Amino acid sequence: MSGDGLRPTGHRASALGIAGMVTAPHAMATQAGVEILRAGGNAADAGIAVAAALSVLYPHMTGIGGDAFFLYHDAREKTVAAYNGSGASAALADRAFYERLGLQAIPSRGGPAVLTVPGAIDAWLALHERFARLPMPVLLAPAIAHARDGAPIARSLARGLHEEHELLGADPGARALYAAKPEYAIGERLAQPALARSLERIGSDGRGFWYEGEAAALIEACAARAGSPLRAADLAAHRGFFTQPLRSRFVGLDSLTTPPNSQGLVLLIAQGIHDVSSFRERLPADGAALAHLGIESAKLAFEDRDEWIGDPRYLKAPTERLLSDERARVRAADIDPDRASAAHHAGAGMGGTTYFACVDREGNALSMIQSLYFH
Repeated sequence: MSGDGLRPTGHRASALGIAGMVTAPHAMATQAGVEILRAGGNAADAGIAVAAALSVLYPHMTGIGGDAFFLYHDAREKTVAAYNGSGASAALADRAFYERLGLQAIPSRGGPAVLTVPGAIDAWLALHERFARLPMPVLLAPAIAHARDGAPIARSLARGLHEEHELLGADPGARALYAAKPEYAIGERLAQPALARSLERIGSDGRGFWYEGEAAALIEACAARAGSPLRAADLAAHRGFFTQPLRSRFVGLDSLTTPPNSQGLVLLIAQGIHDVSSFRERLPADGAALAHLGIESAKLAFEDRDEWIGDPRYLKAPTERLLSDERARVRAADIDPDRASAAHHAGAGMGGTTYFACVDREGNALSMIQSLYFH
């Protein structure tokens, strides 16, 4: 829309509502969240339903074997909580482990690359325990139905199965489910009965099943066969945690993200550099010059990411200094308004994840990212 919000500018129109809203990268996942809101659930309930549905509908991007981070705004308490649902590295995943395999670096694919605990389910359970209203089996029901009965394959999933066919075919379990034939057609129904059963057990037994029981034992057996250092003891030791969100100002608004080891800090640094740039006010509201400023701000923020973002138990990023206006002005002075800088590490690496958000009629809001870090 235009600056006054009345005239279209060629971009996609805003979606508006009064009784709640759900956004997700797959329509059927969005529908699962909306159904939960209509059933009396709040934003947390809807978010769990969306997260589970995406695990079925978008298995190339997210799943119960991945991680999650979220922000939750409690409208009654007027607070925002952040949750770190990422998993630590396996206890066996030390330098010696990879040197014994003849590796000089951790590979990006294959068994030895599978070295972190899947924290997504822990994040669902934490979100449910603190904020949700409806029983977990109710929230997982849409996802279970899609997995049991089969759901149409989305375009991006069909492409992912095609691109990763050889890699998926190298693992017996993945081959039976995702590489049983050369091609999968868009719209073809894909049933995942084992995933349906796992979601049912997560709904009924929660952590006891996934982190401490049958699932953990099966994960260890599968990981060991593939050459992964991950073991059941790593899952049993896993605990995600609530923390305070990072906060800064951007174009006159509060901007909040999850702290490291998430990459939310990158966004705030880039926003800060963008906001204090001496030539931003002279730029039109749209166009190449404004895009250039955003890109250059992000390049500088990624330099800070590579230096400061890591496991928060061992690496404490100086977030107050990194987000200060003084530092932002120093960094912004390095931006040439007429020329792109040489990125410190250029590349065209591809990647993807899933993001979704839910708001209920009371004003509670969930912002969540969930990923396999695979495709």
